[in-house]
Formats: sequence, C-alpha cells, structure tokens
Amino acid sequence: MDLISIVVPIYNLDAYLYQCVSSILQQTYKHLEIILVDDGSTDNAIEICELFRKSDSRIQVIAKPNGGLVSARKAGLAASKGDYVYYVDGDDWLDPDCIEQYYHYAKKDDADIVIGNYRREFLGNFVTMRNTVPPGFYGREAIEKSILPTMIFDGNFFNHGIKTYSWGKLYRRKIVAQLQADVPNEVMIAEDAALVYPAIYQADSVSITDIVGCNYRQRPNSILKSTGLDPAGPGRIASAFSYLSSTLNARTSTYNFLNQLQAYFAATMIIRGRVPGSGVAAG
Repeated sequence: MDLISIVVPIYNLDAYLYQCVSSILQQTYKHLEIILVDDGSTDNAIEICELFRKSDSRIQVIAKPNGGLVSARKAGLAASKGDYVYYVDGDDWLDPDCIEQYYHYAKKDDADIVIGNYRREFLGNFVTMRNTVPPGFYGREAIEKSILPTMIFDGNFFNHGIKTYSWGKLYRRKIVAQLQADVPNEVMIAEDAALVYPAIYQADSVSITDIVGCNYRQRPNSILKSTGLDPAGPGRIASAFSYLSSTLNARTSTYNFLNQLQAYFAATMIIRGRVPGSGVAAG
C-alpha cells in the first residue's frame, strides 16, 4: 500500500479548518501523511493545527512566515515522503472515500496523474463541475492527441478542457516535485495552472475520471467576488502568462498552447477586472 501525502496550505482559515482536516482524517484510505502548512496566519489556525497534530500521528505541522500559496505548497511538498501527492485547500473538504477512489485509478491504470471533478459550494448551494475532456485512460500518444490541444481552453469562454485547480488531482510525486519547486513564489494568479498544465504536458499517463469527491468552498469574500480592479492584477497576469508560456514551450509547440494561453488570460483579465460603467466586478 503506497503512502499518499496530503498537503494543506492554510492562511487565516480557522473558521473552516476543523471541517477540512476532519474530512481528511476520516478517509477510508488510511496510509496517509497529512502536512498542514500554516502560512503566517494571524487568526487561530496554527492552534487548531497543533490540536490536530496531537490527536493523530499522521499529521505534521509546518509554521512559516507568510509567503503566499505557492510558497506554502512548496514547503508542504518538500516535507512530504509519499509516493503520491494530493492537495487540499484549507477551506475545502473531502468525501470519506475520495482518496480511495483516486488511488484505485492510480493503481489500475498505473497513471502519473488521476484527475477528478468537484462540487462547488456557494452559500449552501452545490454545483458539480466537470472537465470537458472525456473520462478515460490516456497514454502518452493519447495525451498529445486528445488532451493537450484543449486542456487550457476548449473553445468556450473561460472554459478549460481540464480544470485548472491543483487540488482534485492525485499526482505521482516524482511528476510534480520539481515542477512545483520551479513555480516562482511571485505567481499569484493562475498558481494552480502553473503546476497542473506543465504536469500534464510532461506526464506519460493520465486517468480522467468521473470521481466527485472534493468539495470546493466558494467564499463570498474571495478574490473573484471582490469589487474593484487590483492595480497589480495586470502585472501578475503578465507574469503568470510568461511563466506558463515558457514552461510549455508555447511559441514552438504543436498543441496551440499560445492561443490557448491568450484566451485563458484574456478571460482572466475580464473576470478579475471591473466591468466599465457597471460599478461591480465581472464574474
């Protein structure tokens, strides 16, 4: 039985942390190491993490100065020892058999990456969000033919063939260890895409599944629901575009990556900016 590392980046999420960590401890797949990374929280998150650590030997806590989501994920992954890695954001939670389902496909298909769907929760309402690339096992040739040409942009506005989120996916650790370490800490937009798409680009095998085991909490005060234009936003989008373009060799690839990235970040700019004359944020 393989060890699976669950990495949980945390910043000021004490209101949600109990549900998140409890859902991990209740997994039917038990051979886990659970790495809680407190990224300089100013609330009670670190105290909650320590209480959990004392209750279960599988938990380790990393407390670090605030450095952002990318740096927190790096710290957690660097400390991990698992054969596989699964990310969970500190305000989300898992169904009890979530990890067991992912592991089933990882072993059945000998897959480098197992990709699932997720439920999005907003104010008590749940919607299941699915990838548009069809479920199935994809070897390297099939990845190049059927995933890469639409994984970032599938032709519909702000829609991806494979959802951008780094959570909701089980990775063979050796696939993502260096890729995660290479993402600059300064990437603060498309942090997930900066790992997910290069990982798929380099993988030899991917299983896309119908698993719906991760519950994503869309908080009312999250960045995509805030009003006003972030003055740093355009620069951050440009930085993320540059990083992904370079990592994916977008200008010379045969998978239409450059056009996919342009469509993705154009939509990101629209959604994160203020709609002219409306007085409210887009999206």
